[in-house]
Amino acid sequence: MSLSEILINQHWLLSIVFALLIALSLVSWYVIFRKIFFFRHEYKSLQNSQNSLSQKLLSDAFAAVKNGNSELVKKKLNLMFEEFKDHLNFGQNFLASIANLTPFIGLFGTVIGVYLALMNISSEGSANIAVVAKPIGEALISTAVGLWCAIPASFAFNFFSKKSASLLKKIKLAVEEKLVQIEESKQ
Repeated sequence: MSLSEILINQHWLLSIVFALLIALSLVSWYVIFRKIFFFRHEYKSLQNSQNSLSQKLLSDAFAAVKNGNSELVKKKLNLMFEEFKDHLNFGQNFLASIANLTPFIGLFGTVIGVYLALMNISSEGSANIAVVAKPIGEALISTAVGLWCAIPASFAFNFFSKKSASLLKKIKLAVEEKLVQIEESKQ
């Protein structure tokens, strides 16, 4: 039985489960690749002092430090960091949701497949392999597709959470260094 036969020649509810899992997987891979390119660009721009979101945050922070009192500067910096965190965390909640939900969606497909196998047994009056093979096979594939969606999303969520924290830490350190330099120059 080929994959196209499995996706087309099955119960309508299993088709919906497979379509949903495939759609969620495609969207999660889109988010993953978008975040990879975002982080690659941000790290390169920090090293090369190029134009990026990180560099804009740093230059705005340095301007605020030079032109304001310390309390106003701290409030301004906190606002800038919170805005930057929103950009850093783009899609991560979605990836976490995919990682948590898709195994259950796959399990739902598994339950439907087992139910269909039991219905075939009751309608045929026997439990031979020809009666239960197709629905049980579909049930197992549903489980596999659910895991196929969840594992990369879970890995990506953890990976990007670490990358976000690391990039934010680098930016905070750069701002702190500049604050120290400005305070030392005032003395």
